[in-house]
Amino acid sequence: MRFFQKKLWLIVLLACSTSLWAQQLSKKEKRAKRKAYRTEAKAYKQKNVLPVLKAQRIKLDAVMSAADRQKVDDLRAQKKAARKKMRAHRKEMRKLHKKGERPQLTEAQKQEMKTMRKARRNAKFAAWQIVDKYETKVEKLLAEIKPQQEQWHKDLKAIRVKHFGERKTGEHKRHHKRKDHHGKRRHGMRKMLHPVRFLLFDPATTTKAGSGNNTTIYPNPLGTESKVEYTLVQTERVTIRLVDANGKFIKEVLNETKDAGTHVQRVGMKELKNGTYYLRIKTSAGTQTKRVIKR
Repeated sequence: MRFFQKKLWLIVLLACSTSLWAQQLSKKEKRAKRKAYRTEAKAYKQKNVLPVLKAQRIKLDAVMSAADRQKVDDLRAQKKAARKKMRAHRKEMRKLHKKGERPQLTEAQKQEMKTMRKARRNAKFAAWQIVDKYETKVEKLLAEIKPQQEQWHKDLKAIRVKHFGERKTGEHKRHHKRKDHHGKRRHGMRKMLHPVRFLLFDPATTTKAGSGNNTTIYPNPLGTESKVEYTLVQTERVTIRLVDANGKFIKEVLNETKDAGTHVQRVGMKELKNGTYYLRIKTSAGTQTKRVIKR
């Protein structure tokens, strides 16, 4: 009898360990799937979405006053600093509390969270004020890319289905959907084209992530001449073009094959009027758009 009991216990233990191993393997597979999906979706956005958004955002810069452009730059900096602070705060919370436990905040921590939320609301309100000021232009620019937006949504959905399969009926209802200040639900690609997000989108961001090219422009603002310092990881052709705030081509600064390493290219702007311009640096890794201001 004892022999059979021991055997039964061994079978139960073996079944439990197998089940735990299968669950752990399943978690790893899910993480791998999520990582693969995010990588492919990010690459798609970098290639197809960001260049279009940049072109539209540059058009908005062309009609905005210098004071409003400076306000937007300040809001971007505030947003970046707030995000960094929030991440540091969450990291600290994870250290103080065990996984799965609800953190018990002190009064000082509660006050800090309240201050951060208030600052975020104030920044969003300030951004909405600028959006309202240029409401007609913003709506027009976003309407121009609506057909492309629908295609982006289809393509990104196809990427998701490729990695996770079709969602079951009613599954999407469990996903939390945020609402904007009008009470409309926004998610996915629609959230990317939210008016405030569009306003705060920096057209000087890199088109392709992980390009390996570190580009610096100095001095900026400039007087009569500026320098573009860039680093290449391999020998390749480099094209640098100067365009105005409307995206209109002004001149080609460089179109040559350069060796791997750091290079400096002079950009003469003596003949140009004071204002905002953009340098487009194109390599095999992608295109970077850098804003330069002449005073």
